[in-house]
Amino acid sequence: MPDNTQGERLLQTARDVLRDQLLPALPSHQRHAALMVANAMAIAARELDRRTEPTKDEARAAADRRLCAAIRAGHADRGAEAVQLHARLLADTRARVEVSNPKFLLPRR
Repeated sequence: MPDNTQGERLLQTARDVLRDQLLPALPSHQRHAALMVANAMAIAARELDRRTEPTKDEARAAADRRLCAAIRAGHADRGAEAVQLHARLLADTRARVEVSNPKFLLPRR
């Protein structure tokens, strides 16, 4: 598996500098843009952290192709295939939200 820790550390350091040193010095009309950049950097760091081995990516792509074929053939409309499809889509959505907006998954008060 590739070692992404250096890239993650660089992104985190740059994000910290942006938020802690540069953001307070910016005029108020530029703060929103800086926060968007900081958020994009956080997402990129989480994406680096979640990278998988190429063989896992290939296996996942093959499973995706089989799932798409089952959907097209109408085999995922009901029964065990529908339950499996629902679980897979829910897991995929959760994984994407964990990268793009992990705070959304925190328990609500």
